Amino acid sequence: MKTIIMKKIAILGPESSGKTTLAKALAKYMGSKMLPEYAREYFISHDYTQCKLDDLIKIAQQQYNLCHQKEEKDFIICDTEILTIEIWAEDKFQHIPKEVEILRNKQEFDLYILTKPDIPWEYDILRTDANRRDYLFELYLKSLKRYSYPYIVVSGDMDSRIKESMAAISSFDQ
Repeated sequence: MKTIIMKKIAILGPESSGKTTLAKALAKYMGSKMLPEYAREYFISHDYTQCKLDDLIKIAQQQYNLCHQKEEKDFIICDTEILTIEIWAEDKFQHIPKEVEILRNKQEFDLYILTKPDIPWEYDILRTDANRRDYLFELYLKSLKRYSYPYIVVSGDMDSRIKESMAAISSFDQ
């Protein structure tokens, strides 16, 4: 009997850098489950323009629960994770709630895939940082290094991003 050791992959990066598109493509390619970004669901019923730190704590708790559920798949792909919420809190509120920091410390991913914002920005009602994507990308990169998380940076068109991601994922078997 083969024991399945599930691998968890987090996709992260600044807004409109292809995270969701990449997460969906990887999940389809690998026959895996893609877990969505909870913040999008949350702001269907909450006013995004009135976002407070308490909202980020609630989002972080739900995102953590989503990404840390038990699955029967070899891989799960998470379209964001708690480091994203930590960066969001620090950038927008100059404060990281202890609850968010605790969840970030508890989360476990085998690989973080950081998407470079080298694709055109696309409007979305929840997007506000069209001119700050490079700055935010650098915040992600610094954080990944600071916490010594295993990561790769993907860039270019979607085919290139999938190839780069799959090369890193295939190294799990070696």
